[in-house]
Amino acid sequence: MTSRRLPRILSSVRSPLSRLLLVYFGGAHLSLLAAGLVVATNGDALATSTLHPRTLAVVHFVTLGWLTAIALGALYAVPPLALRTKLAVRWPDFVAAFAVLIGASGVIAHLWLGTYAGVTWSGGMIAAGALWVMGRALAALRVGAAPPVQRVALALALIGLLATATLGILAALGRSRPVLSVGPIYALAAHAHVGLIGWLGLLTIGVGHRLLPMLVPAAMPHSGRAALSLALAATTAIALPASWLWLPATPALHTAAAAPLLVAVALFAFDVATMFLRRKPKARSLPSVDPALLAVGSAVGCLLAATILGFVLLIVPWHTAWIATYGALALLGGFAGLVLGVSLRLWPLVLAVHGHVPPRVPPPVPGELPCQPLQWLAVLSWLLAWPCVAMGAACGHASIACFGGAAWTVAAIAATTNLVRVWRRTSERAPPPSRG
Repeated sequence: MTSRRLPRILSSVRSPLSRLLLVYFGGAHLSLLAAGLVVATNGDALATSTLHPRTLAVVHFVTLGWLTAIALGALYAVPPLALRTKLAVRWPDFVAAFAVLIGASGVIAHLWLGTYAGVTWSGGMIAAGALWVMGRALAALRVGAAPPVQRVALALALIGLLATATLGILAALGRSRPVLSVGPIYALAAHAHVGLIGWLGLLTIGVGHRLLPMLVPAAMPHSGRAALSLALAATTAIALPASWLWLPATPALHTAAAAPLLVAVALFAFDVATMFLRRKPKARSLPSVDPALLAVGSAVGCLLAATILGFVLLIVPWHTAWIATYGALALLGGFAGLVLGVSLRLWPLVLAVHGHVPPRVPPPVPGELPCQPLQWLAVLSWLLAWPCVAMGAACGHASIACFGGAAWTVAAIAATTNLVRVWRRTSERAPPPSRG
């Protein structure tokens, strides 16, 4: 982006919602780009160990800078469209957004340097900002017309996010002095899976059952399956980390605790597959072959594959290569790819409807705002990037990991450029009516 374009973009962002989304989504895309550059230039660290400080920093670039920032920002954008609830933007929301992003940068920096004691205050900032956002979202849903499943999902996800932050702080403190009664491996496993299942997983299942049918488009899935998926995933989110923290030497208990998640993810994957097979007629402005839906379908398949592989790893002895593959499947191929695909379809819709004040007349068509070549470049580069990163980490080949990081960087640049294009085209003046 040139220095001349930035002032024009900022001056076009008039509504409080637009400014807040710019903070969250801009920070998230910069985090994804920074992570790609780190992997491209530090493939040897990623290939050395899954617990290397720089590997942990990359993981938190994705979980905090990309996934959590996008999720919290989406809580302001999605409810008016999918949950029949309005969440007005106020000045404390900007304070919370900067607290989340600054806290995330602090966590990443301290993990990079290996100074784990500094993770505590950074994690506290993230928890405080996220607590404000989730609390406001829950209060809005309580008086709105959102279905009960989505209300329960957000409440459980809030508990999961706070538990993730707490366990992360305790695990970081445990690097210097004993805090938890188990070793650091089990503490990190509990922290990671509370975040993946109890925060991101519950949010995906709860909101995804309402949001994805709007984006495909397709009929809403049966609410009973959504509730069952949510209940089963919540059971594993509680039982599996608890078994690692209190009974780490009982593999049978770990396997039993993970079994409900298999059913939950299978049900969610079935609902998504049904949406794709029974699609409704879409708007003419949308492409016949949509790169966003390709990313969503691939991500849901990765989540199902990661769940199966993780269940197998609880039964057979652990191996570093398979653990790295499992982590890449769940985090990069699954959640990160799902957010990438959804964002390519969601942000044009959000910004076209709610993005600017005063509204443009006639309003912009969401399907005409993004750049299709950039979307395809982002999706195809990402589908190339994460398998190479996974292979490099699993096999210990730094060159493969670096190549994956380069593709990751290309995907992040394409996604960021596409977001800027959508923002600029949303603020453009409508062409004057022709005379004669």
